[in-house]
Amino acid sequence: MNHTPINFRYDIAFLRAFAVVIVVCFHLKVPYFDLGFMGVDVFFVLSGYLITGLLLKHESLSTAAIGRFYLSRIKRILPALLTVLLIFILPIYLLVGIKLYDYSRFALSSVLFISNGYNYLNSGYFDASSELNFLLHTWTLSLEGQFYFLFPLVIWGSRRWLGLQDKHLLLVLSILIVLSFSLMIFLKNRDISYAFYSIESRLWEFLLGSVVFVLAKIMTFKVSMKRRNLFSLAGLLVLGAVVFFPFTHGMLVWPSWITILPVACVAFVLLCKGEIAVFKHPIVLFVASRSYAWYLWHWPLVVLFYYLNLVDLWWIKVLVFLGSLFLANITYLYIERNTYFSKPKRLFAGIALCAMFFFMGTRAVLYDFIFPKKQAELFQFFYHYPRAEAPNQYGFGYAHVRENGSFNEFDKTRLTSLSADSSNYLLLGDCHAGMFATTIKTLAKQQGVHLVQATADDAFPAPAASIPFTAPKELMDYIFNDYLPTHHNQIDRVILMANYAGYTKAELTSYFAHNKRYFEKLKIPIVYISQTEKYALEYPVLKWLQHSVGLEPGEHLLTFPANANQFVKSLVKDANYIDVYGRADKRGVSDSAIYLYDAEHFSVEGTAQLEELLQKGIFEYP
Repeated sequence: MNHTPINFRYDIAFLRAFAVVIVVCFHLKVPYFDLGFMGVDVFFVLSGYLITGLLLKHESLSTAAIGRFYLSRIKRILPALLTVLLIFILPIYLLVGIKLYDYSRFALSSVLFISNGYNYLNSGYFDASSELNFLLHTWTLSLEGQFYFLFPLVIWGSRRWLGLQDKHLLLVLSILIVLSFSLMIFLKNRDISYAFYSIESRLWEFLLGSVVFVLAKIMTFKVSMKRRNLFSLAGLLVLGAVVFFPFTHGMLVWPSWITILPVACVAFVLLCKGEIAVFKHPIVLFVASRSYAWYLWHWPLVVLFYYLNLVDLWWIKVLVFLGSLFLANITYLYIERNTYFSKPKRLFAGIALCAMFFFMGTRAVLYDFIFPKKQAELFQFFYHYPRAEAPNQYGFGYAHVRENGSFNEFDKTRLTSLSADSSNYLLLGDCHAGMFATTIKTLAKQQGVHLVQATADDAFPAPAASIPFTAPKELMDYIFNDYLPTHHNQIDRVILMANYAGYTKAELTSYFAHNKRYFEKLKIPIVYISQTEKYALEYPVLKWLQHSVGLEPGEHLLTFPANANQFVKSLVKDANYIDVYGRADKRGVSDSAIYLYDAEHFSVEGTAQLEELLQKGIFEYP
């Protein structure tokens, strides 16, 4: 994110300082910095500009020159990155060791410059919030690393194969910008996560900086410094207005059409080459030179205090702001500027050793040896349950449809194979309904009831519900438009459940009203299972923190699910609503299985603790 410029440009230093400050303040949730994430886009444009300058200074871009360029980028990025990755292992081990596995796999992806893709692949419905990932911010470094690798090949190819000069290069860059921007717009409403993380949909931001450099190189702008300064100031004021006075609050999707605004502002300021006095202020230059290291340090500290439930305290925000800047200064002085770490043999040896070290950290079996027995049991539960137990609990692939799955994988024969000799009950809902499937099936078997299941990620069980994922929507459309109208005479009861806390009051009111009319028309009795509790962190992690620092899990209990539960109770008759909120026993660290395996999804052991309530509400209510 931080580059050594060809000829020192104070305007670039100012933009770098501005970008890192707004990103840090955004992550600390400082008021008025709600759109501070745009600082990343500023860095992308600066990278495109500076890297193009480094490459175009070679009249003949040979393969040797490209090799030297790659080495220079590795020297620039990896010493500081590896330093932060290695040092931060200690506080994680001491305070929240259960996250070492996750930290190791994201660290390895960062070293290999693929963390943007790895974050995309791990941004699913059941995955932990991005706020819990110590290394989430390294996705931008991987994106830049991929640009560093690809862009020299574009320059080399345009010269070697096409014989293009700099003025012709503008056409190539413009075509690539249009293609990349068009892909971003195409993906915006189809896969926003991919649009956010991928080099293909972000490439246009880098290339706009490249275009500015080429334009400045081949064209002479006869504009006085006074006017250039005025233009630069105007560009900065518009950039500030975009960041601090947004007119799209509450409906902003990123990246999107509006991303043009900050990107174009930065490109315009670079084109002006202004020399405003504030650009040369010592504080600006200090922050700019340490911007890369500051970017590396600040986010892991934010996440660490998030785990400790302290990040919302104002003095913690100040501590993280200044503390990460202090660490950045140390890193800049003793790592980034130290030629010892940039010697190729030492550098590549360090990269190889770190990669092997973090790879070993992804071997779950090792944690039985580095943790005491109780913590090792807790870790193994945390690691294995979602991988080995949850698929059977939910019925992935045949009874429960995943967000990225296919409706064709759903086994419709299970729904249509209804019993003629006993009652048939239908369990219908999202993953919160799915997590109760095993326990309800056990109870149904004991009662001589045939239970069928149709659940899917993020799918509210109502005929009018808006469902964001294709396969879950197809399942619910099939249930309400085909299956229930055809088989309603054979269905004796429908059990409905969803994560009600994920919907507005207006949506819930509408969905419940639609369900009431729909099932009354079909003359099928319905029963709702209530909202369940949710924590800011995965519950096994909270049990670990309880052991390591004495933090009570209840301190991270979120309040809005309880509010949603009370609101939903007001929409239905209590007799038709099984209130399980807060009713499960919360097992301690000594147990290898606890009632939540993540922040909100019950394990089978957790739902089994609610058998009595489920028995009365589902099978004994007339």
